[in-house]
Amino acid sequence: MALPLSSKNRNLTIAGVLAVVAGVVWIIGVFVAQAYYPNYSVTYNALSDLGATCHSATALTPNSCLIYQPSSIIFNTTLILFGVLSVPAAYFINRSLRKRFCSILLGLFGLGVLIDGVFAENELTIHLLGGLVAFVTGAIAAITVYRLGEATPKLFQYSSAAIGIVSLIGTLVLALVPIGTLESSFIGFGGVERITLYPLIIWEALLGIVFLARQRIGPETLPRNPASAQRSV
Repeated sequence: MALPLSSKNRNLTIAGVLAVVAGVVWIIGVFVAQAYYPNYSVTYNALSDLGATCHSATALTPNSCLIYQPSSIIFNTTLILFGVLSVPAAYFINRSLRKRFCSILLGLFGLGVLIDGVFAENELTIHLLGGLVAFVTGAIAAITVYRLGEATPKLFQYSSAAIGIVSLIGTLVLALVPIGTLESSFIGFGGVERITLYPLIIWEALLGIVFLARQRIGPETLPRNPASAQRSV
């Protein structure tokens, strides 16, 4: 059953608010957690070190971790809140635009971040899996945001694709290049990770701003019947 136009606008507004708040929570939470971590380096420390530091300069050490408080609880809570906000944002995007593919990707992005908040680096296997899900699905969501149609302007679609491509390349570097090699580079492991993830966090917040900036959703953007909604995914 098709939703009234007012309901579609309302759902998209809710999605926009949730996405913006998620981005703001991430940025503030991470910077506060960094402030409470002794001698934290954005170049050589991974973001996950804020939750639990389980590696040396050359290898992962899941059985030997350092946890600094309150940095750890602030960071993990930030990730959980980001996921809790992002998953329903994806739901409301689908409710409004009937674009399941992009909505599922955005939801998985939030879910992957949430998993990393629940399972810090000392739960290495699950933590790495959550990170992989977040990085890959977030990047693909940015690349394929054009599927949302006229709900997003062309310039935003092109910028999103560029962000997604950069993040995918960064994910491949993080997955394939040994940690020791990354640590010895001029931007370090932490630098590569931030180049990979930060653009996706900012992209989600900007996506929310784009939704909030819209005064109305045209009928060509929002399918009016289930049959057209099925064809749009």
